[in-house]
Amino acid sequence: RNNAPPRLYAGLDYIDVGVPLPGDALVAIEGGTVGESFAMGEDVDLFVPSQQVAVFHVRDSGKQQLDPWYLNAWLATE
Repeated sequence: RNNAPPRLYAGLDYIDVGVPLPGDALVAIEGGTVGESFAMGEDVDLFVPSQQVAVFHVRDSGKQQLDPWYLNAWLATE
């Protein structure tokens, strides 16, 4: 959020968890950013999200059912 470099970093080969993929929507569920959302685009590098983030996989059998950008916009409304 403030363009500061990360203080701690572990490579994806070190952490055995799933990562959000293009087409997923992420929503902050705790802390000062609760409710903020983010749609994973094709141009975003892979990363492991914080435990304070819910990842919505909006795909079904490879056939996208919900546009993550629409979901992101809807979640950002008042």
